[in-house]
Amino acid sequence: MNATKNHIGKNQVTGRKTTRRVTSTIGQVRSLASKTKDLERNSERQTEVCTNSNASNGFLKCKFLPKQEEVSHFQGSKKILNTERDFYKSLSKFSKQYGVEPMQTKDFGFPYNLALAMWDIKTKMKQANADWNQFKLIRTNKKFHFAKEEQFCTNTSLYFIPVVPLFKMLHDKMCKKNAQLLLSVFSYLYHIANVPYYRQQASYLYWIYEMHEGWMEEDEA
Repeated sequence: MNATKNHIGKNQVTGRKTTRRVTSTIGQVRSLASKTKDLERNSERQTEVCTNSNASNGFLKCKFLPKQEEVSHFQGSKKILNTERDFYKSLSKFSKQYGVEPMQTKDFGFPYNLALAMWDIKTKMKQANADWNQFKLIRTNKKFHFAKEEQFCTNTSLYFIPVVPLFKMLHDKMCKKNAQLLLSVFSYLYHIANVPYYRQQASYLYWIYEMHEGWMEEDEA
């Protein structure tokens, strides 16, 4: 009996201490759970903070002129002087022909003055001439001059359908199947892609043939 009482008493003391610890631990868990619920209820995103957009846009809108490294040990040499003379002489003729006023760049050092003049004339030609494509600075016989490239839309095509080879293939038993396949391809090119055959009127090749026929008739006469 005494042993049983002591055993029960020990269990009571142990149970009290254990209950206190468990209660304290459960209280901490409940507090964390309540915070989690609060976070779940507040589903709104935080306000994003960023820098002023005007600063980056203003930087991107800035334009910087081309800058090249100056070659100091060539300054004043006869070769540089001749290059600048030929360049500005050709630039003057070029600007007068197309009615473009070039920027005054002679006061800048070499080769920055030439690069700046090229950049300026390219920009102005794009604005003034729609057919302009590009131009290059070419050196021939130790002199520099401009070579301009233009593009024009003539509404013609250099592609054409070879009718004669197709005609020969259709009459050849060995190539008849291939010719039928090509015939379907050429039909698509003619009706859908508007590719003419070489003797079709209003085509570029037709005009070339007519011109050569006229020359031959004049030579025979």
